[in-house]
Amino acid sequence: MGDGATPLWIAAKQGQCDVVGLVLAVEGVQVNKASNRGVTPLYVAAQEGHGDVVRLLLAMEGVQVNKASKRGVTPLYVDAQEDHGDVVRLLLAMEGVQVNKASKRGVTQLLMAARKGHGDVVGLLLAIKSVQVNKEDKDRKQPVLGRLQKYQLEHADRASSSGSASSYRQAWPVRHTNLHFDIDTPSRRSGRHAPAPGSTAAQRAFSPSKLTHAVF
Repeated sequence: MGDGATPLWIAAKQGQCDVVGLVLAVEGVQVNKASNRGVTPLYVAAQEGHGDVVRLLLAMEGVQVNKASKRGVTPLYVDAQEDHGDVVRLLLAMEGVQVNKASKRGVTQLLMAARKGHGDVVGLLLAIKSVQVNKEDKDRKQPVLGRLQKYQLEHADRASSSGSASSYRQAWPVRHTNLHFDIDTPSRRSGRHAPAPGSTAAQRAFSPSKLTHAVF
């Protein structure tokens, strides 16, 4: 194949738990051996959302949960990007996991999840006390709360343009399983017409100070 993939790596990517278990039982197996792109078996299993394989790998002594690819991306980062909430939980339970470790572009797990609109993953990350909610990326210099605000207003824009009153109401607020955006809009207080999405009034209605704690 020429990509530096080992039998363990291939089995992890394909989610073959039985094969992964057999390989891990062999003395001297290198659980952290990466491909030419710097991707470890743990990383690729996490990327594909293979929770059972991730559990097997995390149980191995010496597994490097924070080992990044050549792009500076960790298993936790790629899970936040791909919205694999169950695997994110597994990784967050590991001692020493680095929740603020950024990619080479300066993007953290929380910023990536917020950028993608993965509310469940954002909620899981916000529950970690050490998470840096105001950390900015290198390209756009936009903090996480700015991403959350932009995400909220984009949902309101789409709901308004669809002409559906019910979908518009649902966009104020957006309710996720693990994250609640609490928006204090006129329509919620008195039934009056809500401010036009993207307007100055709408920007005031949704401010970072009105972002409630994650609901679990």
